[in-house]
This record gives sequence, C-alpha cells and structure tokens, in this order.
Amino acid sequence: MVGDATAMGDTLLGMAPDAKWIGCRNMQDGFGTPASYTTCFEFFFAPYPQGGDPQTDGDVTRAPHVINNSWGCPPSEGCDVDTLRQVVENVRAGGIFVAASAGNEGWGGACSTIANPIGLYDASFTVGAHDSSGSIADFSSRGPVTADGSNRLKPDISAPGVSVRSIGPADGIDNWMSGTSMASPHVAGAVALLWSAVPVLRGDIDRTEQILIRSARPAPSAECESSGGSPNNVFGYGWLDVAAAIKLAATPVTLTVKLRDAGNLPLTGVAVRIMDKYTRFHYPVQVTDPAGVVQWNPSQSDGLLFAGDYAMSAGCAGFVDEKNVSIKNSRTVTVTVAPANARVCMWFPELSR
Repeated sequence: MVGDATAMGDTLLGMAPDAKWIGCRNMQDGFGTPASYTTCFEFFFAPYPQGGDPQTDGDVTRAPHVINNSWGCPPSEGCDVDTLRQVVENVRAGGIFVAASAGNEGWGGACSTIANPIGLYDASFTVGAHDSSGSIADFSSRGPVTADGSNRLKPDISAPGVSVRSIGPADGIDNWMSGTSMASPHVAGAVALLWSAVPVLRGDIDRTEQILIRSARPAPSAECESSGGSPNNVFGYGWLDVAAAIKLAATPVTLTVKLRDAGNLPLTGVAVRIMDKYTRFHYPVQVTDPAGVVQWNPSQSDGLLFAGDYAMSAGCAGFVDEKNVSIKNSRTVTVTVAPANARVCMWFPELSR
C-alpha cells in the first residue's frame, strides 16, 4: 500500500507511497478470535498509545481513513456470519473505508465461497484477485453470498493478486506473493489516492464505492449464477482502474429536476429520489422547494453525482411515474405530472448499494 523502495535504486513503489500507515496485530501465529479482531477495529476507530487505556486515551482524530483487512474469521476461530457485522457497520458509519479480502477458497471455480466475516458483509468493500492478464485467480473466492441467506453479489471489485511483489520478513523486497490478501491492499491504496486527489470524498464511503465500481473496467463472466456480463460473482464490477476513478471523481455533474402539474404549476414538498441504473445505488432523497425544484450538485455535501444513466421517481406527496434520465453533462430535467390531482406514491424497492 505505502512502500517505496525507489530511494534504494529499486522500482518497487506502493499504491500510495506518501500515505501514513499504522497497524494492529489481530492474530497470533496466524489465528485470531472475534475479540482480537474487534479490539483492532476499536483501536483503529480511536487509536491509543501502546499500553494505553482505550476508554481514556483513544483519539478519534488519529483514526485512519482506510483499513485494509487481509484476513477472514471462519467458524474455527469462533465466528458465525453475524459476529463482526455490527463492528464493521459502526466503523463504516464513522467514515472509515473498510477494504476486505474475498478469501482464497475458490479453487475449482467454487461458488458462494465468500462465506466468512468480514468479506461477506455489505458494509465491507470486498476484493477478489486477478492475474497480470486479467484472468481471475484460481484461488479467488466467489459469490454469491449464501451463508447469510442474502444472495448478495460479491466480490465488489477485483485487483492484482497473483505474483505481486511486496515486502516480506524473510526475503525483503524480493518477496512475491499471491492471494486476495495482495489484492485488497491495492484497493486500500487506491482509496488513499482518490481521497488525496478529491478531498471532498473523505469519509463519504457510499460515493467512494460508487466511483470505484463505476470506473472499474468490466470483466464479464457467466460463472456462479452470473449473467455473462458485468457485474458478476467472479470479478464483481470488474478490474480496479485508479486513473479512471480519479478522472470520474474529478468531473461531477449537476442534475436539476423541476416538477410541474398539468397546469404548469410547481409541485412543492415532493420527495424525489434517483437510482443509478448500473449499480442500483439510491442517492439521498431531495424534497422540491417552493419552485418545485430539487438539485444534486457538487457544492452539496451529499450532492456528488456523476455522468451515467439514472432512474428517477418521487412519491408520498405527488408525482406518479418512474422516469429514465441519461446524464453526460450537467442538465435540467422538467417533469410534468398529469392529471394535476394525481397523488400516488412510487418508490423503488429497497436494495443494498
């Protein structure tokens, strides 16, 4: 993630070499427990000095922006599917990006092998591994997630994880390793780069995930209950593309929606929502002002919107139909509702991400 051996005359350079790094040991001889994993998450949420008291010495201002998790907690270590879910959700709610390895149980193309905390969680951004040619690694665990009954698409994305040069205790900088534990740090470093380039995204986990998956290069697959396209349960939304992610994040668009009745009068107090048709992500609901207008724009803390295809609906105070909106550049959309007295609630199904 942050290594830099160029000063030694080498070519080894991490994803975000200027980022600051802290660590927490959550295993002993390769084995952890729910308590040890939780303790490290608590430390990251509010770091404290070694030997300090987490209750009195923890300092949330020193929390990392991103946590890489190259581990999993199987039943043999005392975890079930829900053991660490609340912990991860709390850390995410605190504005910390949680990157997680998908696991290395996919041998033979085995599906639904993303089955252990924390990779199976919706709140984790789960990373599969591909090789230098873009082929999925034989070992990379696959979805869908069935262990908790959700049938959730996983992984979220894929990154290099085969014969990756890294730093190891025995071989120094000549350590070549394979595993989703090498893929996940690529994403953690990518988030550090993205948040450095576009600081407004810091702590905005939802938008950051949207940027990463919408900018990923599609990697089609028909395996593991996948449709043959992208996203799928092998690569997720595709191969990580950091340059494309930064370009997308740096070029937000503004969408202005005007609601009018059949008499061209503004519809006020109407809740409007939009959904990304590719990722199924629901953007925060906006309520029309006295002029019947709502707007998503970069100056709003929750208004970052990017070029793409969206479905728009509103309800519980007006507006009846779903409307498709394609946005390449900033634009204004005027929607007329007829008849003027129509008052029907139309909401999208609640979908995760």
